[in-house]
Amino acid sequence: MGEWRQVKIGDFLSARKGKYKPVDKVVAGLQRVDKIDFSGKIHLSEKGSKTDLIMVFPGDLLISGINVAKGAVAVYHGEKPVVATIHYSTYTFDESLVSIDYFRRFVRSSIFEETLKEQVRGGIKTEIKPKDFLPLQINLPGVETQNKIVKKFIKIENELSELSVGIDSQATLIKQLRQAVLQEAVEGKLTAEWRKQHPVVKGDPQFDAVMLLAQIRLEKERLVKERKIRKEKPLPPVTDTDKPFDLPDGWLWARLCEICDAQDPNPSHRMPQASQEGVPFISPVNVDSRGIIDFRIGKKVNHEVLKYQKSLFEIKNNSFAFARIGTIGTVFKLLLPQNYCLSYSVSVITPYLDYYQYIMHLMSSQTVLRQATHGATTNTIPDLGMKTIRAFVLPFPPLAEQQAIVARVDSLMAVIDGLEKQVAERKEQAQLLMQTVLREAFDSDSVAQQSILND
Repeated sequence: MGEWRQVKIGDFLSARKGKYKPVDKVVAGLQRVDKIDFSGKIHLSEKGSKTDLIMVFPGDLLISGINVAKGAVAVYHGEKPVVATIHYSTYTFDESLVSIDYFRRFVRSSIFEETLKEQVRGGIKTEIKPKDFLPLQINLPGVETQNKIVKKFIKIENELSELSVGIDSQATLIKQLRQAVLQEAVEGKLTAEWRKQHPVVKGDPQFDAVMLLAQIRLEKERLVKERKIRKEKPLPPVTDTDKPFDLPDGWLWARLCEICDAQDPNPSHRMPQASQEGVPFISPVNVDSRGIIDFRIGKKVNHEVLKYQKSLFEIKNNSFAFARIGTIGTVFKLLLPQNYCLSYSVSVITPYLDYYQYIMHLMSSQTVLRQATHGATTNTIPDLGMKTIRAFVLPFPPLAEQQAIVARVDSLMAVIDGLEKQVAERKEQAQLLMQTVLREAFDSDSVAQQSILND
């Protein structure tokens, strides 16, 4: 039973036949497979389909042709038949030859990936159909050995699951730590000692926020007069009910439109057509937890789209983006002279001061995120209007203290970045460990496999 032999997958799996149009009476009223997650769980949906469908019966093996190598394989245990799109395939299987628990893990191994690369044109990048899948030749042990391997895997998976929970908990704590640092910064708690050494100096914008705001208003009036920005309708003054906490001496509350210009980079809200060449299309999807843009992710658009977009307003060196649709609150710097096209899911914020770092940190804080969450509409996905963004109530310190806050926050964030990197490395090591065990377990020539079976 422990001997390995080369077999075709079609020796123990048989594909079900039949395709149905979505309007066919045979599939009317049946739930549809929405997805198989990478843990092997089937998610059902009431949504219809515009593509042809296949039937899935209780006890069938269901495979996602797109994500089979990621573990999107499951046995359907429902009481009634369901349907799936033709991106899936469904099989009956011979339990005397294969353990499905074994086979589901096997398709996640590097051994299976190598098999696909060698025997299927297009390899793992191809949608795997039964005609490609069933002829694949693999090394398969007897069912007794398969069950031993599965038993060992369950033990390892439980251990890695506990490790993963610990790593995820650490990642959550680090995220909370980031927010705690930012919140203490915008409440003036990080610079309490600094203020003792640098008291308020009335009339000096370096140490008096009232004078700093007066200078900003003069700059804003100049830009309106020169028609570089539009004059906006005044918003109501900040009242005591708008203030979530008390401010230190020398600070004041201001609405975002008083200290920043906020614009919609794509007022048509049209998704630009992708092209092979051109400039990167940037949205919050391209941005990591530190606010750094990854230009390798996402699509490109041609230069004509960029030309049209840049005619709407000028992106300055102190501009940054604030996500206002979907993942509200993601903040990232707009690097110049880099050319790119911005998604309509962001707003472009340009402080009237050249000094912008404090405002960027402020826009990532809970003080702003709470206002954003409260002000967003949620018909389908969170959507924050520009009027709401311009009305944000913000704690505004003098310029010198803004600089002190940024220096303190940047220092602490560097430490947090290091912790985050360590957690990411631990997560990667756990995943590599699982892949190593997968390979050893399914490699019939592996010396280490015997220790796995005998442990």
